[in-house]
Amino acid sequence: MNQKEQESAMQEMNKMQQDLQARKQGIDNELYNYNSKMKEDILTRIQDFLKEYNADGRYSYIFSYEPGFMFYKDSTLNITTDVISGLNQKYSASKK
Repeated sequence: MNQKEQESAMQEMNKMQQDLQARKQGIDNELYNYNSKMKEDILTRIQDFLKEYNADGRYSYIFSYEPGFMFYKDSTLNITTDVISGLNQKYSASKK
């Protein structure tokens, strides 16, 4: 094999490698999107069920074993507005 043939073969191998990487990336993205959709669907089903399950208001919170998941929370216990208002008041007072 002469040098020109070697270079051509090397370019073809590089192209094949790039194509393979692109296909792998595409498949990885599809798998990630599929898994995300499945998890979202499962979580929605669980949350819908728990809303019915807790229709009598026995529970304020229902937690999951998986970190980061809270399956149910009583929105009347949400203090976000109070916290934001309090922080804004403190900030305004400090500017004076």
